[in-house]
Amino acid sequence: MEDSDADRRHNHGATQRVSSLRQANARTHPVVGVHRGGFLTLDTGIMITWIVRGQADRTPSGPDAVPAWMAWAPHTQEVVFTVAALFMIYRFIIKPRRKEGRRHLRRNA
Repeated sequence: MEDSDADRRHNHGATQRVSSLRQANARTHPVVGVHRGGFLTLDTGIMITWIVRGQADRTPSGPDAVPAWMAWAPHTQEVVFTVAALFMIYRFIIKPRRKEGRRHLRRNA
């Protein structure tokens, strides 16, 4: 089975697009590799300097006092999300059921 001229032209265009994408990738890939290697080198240098200078100490054990805002934040979220959940249940389940007498959540069904 032979390809028609239109099929050849179509496939040739696709081949050109793929090869141009590969060329673009080949141009940008070394740059990405240099950045990754640079970050790794910088991180390794910082860690070695930190250890050699003697600044690497153990973390003291034992509990720390929790700041007041950290204690209040989860409790505030509990109250707000509970009120929001109750409102959503009422708005989308109870109110339509009372109005239409049906269980579904869709209005057009």
